[in-house]
Amino acid sequence: AVPHSRDNLTDVLKFAFKSGKSADIDFAFVSKYGTKGSMLINTACRKDANGAVYRVMLVGVDVTDRSNEDASRLKCIMDASLEPIIAANEDGVIEDFSKAAARLFKYSTEEIIGKNVKDLYHHRAPMIGIAENELFGTPGKEVYGKCKDGSIIPLLLSVGEGLYKNKRIFVAHFSDLRKRKEWESKIRALADDLARLIDTANA
Repeated sequence: AVPHSRDNLTDVLKFAFKSGKSADIDFAFVSKYGTKGSMLINTACRKDANGAVYRVMLVGVDVTDRSNEDASRLKCIMDASLEPIIAANEDGVIEDFSKAAARLFKYSTEEIIGKNVKDLYHHRAPMIGIAENELFGTPGKEVYGKCKDGSIIPLLLSVGEGLYKNKRIFVAHFSDLRKRKEWESKIRALADDLARLIDTANA
């Protein structure tokens, strides 16, 4: 079995013996042929006349196909989004990368999965630790992203946190600010020109 899943299963058994309550767990495993799979395991407690648990039975259902289907559906939803989306674990390791994010940062999914989100930030930007929660629930914060070709782009970053299989997952949404910055620059230039015309007229 995959180590972290084995640890989770041990915790479930301890909980069942101590509380007498049933529990469920998604259990990842590796078969003797090396293929990965997933099982949904339920614990059923047997108690003696005094109510003490003397046996815990495990009932498992192979949900590998369902897990693969859920993962494919989630990937489809991410790729359908027009906004770039990146999902990372609490160590900042990128686990999902939408097509819009690939176009923005100019990385293929295969190239970026497994890398750290810090690789996508320019050094001039405040270094965003993925586990730092000052951004959670906020409308967004301006940062500078670094593309594969070295180009630097202004971005609006929003980060949300979720819990999946007892593990924290962070989802970052990006908006490309280049066009907005361009318009802001033009508006400032027009305002400066207008101010000069007014000063000249009043001179």
